[in-house]
Amino acid sequence: MRYLVLSADYLEFSIRDVADGEIDRDEIPAELQDQLRDWNGDYQSIVALGDVARSEAAVAEQITSLDRRGKVLAGALASILLNVREVRYYSEGKLTYIL
Repeated sequence: MRYLVLSADYLEFSIRDVADGEIDRDEIPAELQDQLRDWNGDYQSIVALGDVARSEAAVAEQITSLDRRGKVLAGALASILLNVREVRYYSEGKLTYIL
């Protein structure tokens, strides 16, 4: 069984197997890949921000919204990919795992 982590990143979203590194993107249906790219693209404005900017109310609200989307996407990955025990979600905006 695989344990995966989904997170936003500077260029492309990251889905990695805790034991083996990045997974093969061909495992992910094209429609879900598009949703992941859209979500990651929306996260780009947050990725480059420092801690002070991330704590501003409007930015914190945006991070919460993006994290909700990310959790839904992590759930979709867990239900679609084979041999997956868990897909954890790492919030790039909060710099922590969200359960």
